[in-house]
Amino acid sequence: MKRALYLFRDGLWIACLLGVVFTLAGFSLGWNSPVQVSNIFFAGGAILTLFGLLCVIGGFDVRPDVTNLHVDLWRVYRIFFLFLLTGLYLVGFAVLVPKLF
Repeated sequence: MKRALYLFRDGLWIACLLGVVFTLAGFSLGWNSPVQVSNIFFAGGAILTLFGLLCVIGGFDVRPDVTNLHVDLWRVYRIFFLFLLTGLYLVGFAVLVPKLF
């Protein structure tokens, strides 16, 4: 349970850092509309979710040890869940940005 909470925390930190980077990049490129910033959040979230899915697809050939199945599954799926949560946070930011600004 503690690992899951750390995963949610790490995903939120990564999403916030990416949000700051996307926002600064948007302002430096001259974006004036919140919709433009929202679109880049949505695209970034979709790309991160896709990367997480590709990590899992690439790990299907890995055979977990039956004695330590819980540890091996956590190791294989941790990066997937991290990318998935970060992508979902970014999509959530994309929904909130036009409503707040």
